[in-house]
Amino acid sequence: MKGLRGHYRYWKETHSFSMGAVKAFGALTVVTWLVISVRNGQTPIWRMGVELVLVMLMTNA
Repeated sequence: MKGLRGHYRYWKETHSFSMGAVKAFGALTVVTWLVISVRNGQTPIWRMGVELVLVMLMTNA
């Protein structure tokens, strides 16, 4: 399965989520929680976005 389109097509055909989509959603939820909870109140929003993207890419490797 390749990309979001593949996961969407899988969901449409089987009416269930692929494990890759479940893993990505779980990782996104945890990473978002970590980035928000670790920030010290002075972290710019763009830096939080960069941190979120970097951690997501590392968990997907």
